[in-house]
Amino acid sequence: MSDREVLVRHIGGETVYDTTTFATEDKTGVLLIYSDSSQKQVIAAYNPQGWIAAEVVDKVVNDDDASPD
Repeated sequence: MSDREVLVRHIGGETVYDTTTFATEDKTGVLLIYSDSSQKQVIAAYNPQGWIAAEVVDKVVNDDDASPD
């Protein structure tokens, strides 16, 4: 499991994906989020008017989800 993820800022807010692979199509400007680096399975797509930015960020650890010692 990676300690990085893709953060997409879009007109509806922000969405985080448990992957580090994304690309934009040159001709259309569509943002594609892929399940892994092989780019064979698209898990999300945003039209050019719908997304603002996409970036790979460090995962935020939620202390509520952490296992007790």
